[in-house]
Amino acid sequence: MRLTHFALLASLSVACASAPRGRTVTVLAALPRLGSAFAPPAIATTVLGQHVYHVRVANALFPVSVDASTSRVTTISTRDPHFRSPEGVSVGLSVSALANDSAKWHSVPAVGCLIVLPSGWRAIVSSGTPASGQQPVTSAAALPAPVSATPIAPVATPSCPPMQGAVSQLTLDDDGA
Repeated sequence: MRLTHFALLASLSVACASAPRGRTVTVLAALPRLGSAFAPPAIATTVLGQHVYHVRVANALFPVSVDASTSRVTTISTRDPHFRSPEGVSVGLSVSALANDSAKWHSVPAVGCLIVLPSGWRAIVSSGTPASGQQPVTSAAALPAPVSATPIAPVATPSCPPMQGAVSQLTLDDDGA
């Protein structure tokens, strides 16, 4: 994967975090194709030279990235559990249900582990993603105490394949990796 795609993937993680509030969502019958021209009548957020549109297909929400200079679709992503890839993978699927001996996992710093599915969709297991049905730790007592004047540590590279967790995001992009 190219470095720009890692940065875009991390940016899309933020864009996927929740349904857009106060933003226009374009309702479509089907997802646009990678590489196709796309310019819905919605207002986009611009991230790293990409316009990000929020699209709803059936019951699922997708940020769709479009190259600002060419208006072509470069990435489609979702954190919506209503969507299933052609292989049946959805957000929330446990790592144990996803893994098989022939699967090739990729470690992505600051993102987590990902596996490229036969359809081209990438199933991402974020670092620290709880297994399906578990809730992330939200108690202030469980969080580390703030440290002042501490230099920022380098980003940890996750160990893949992950031993536990669940799919946190599905992404389709034109990287071809």
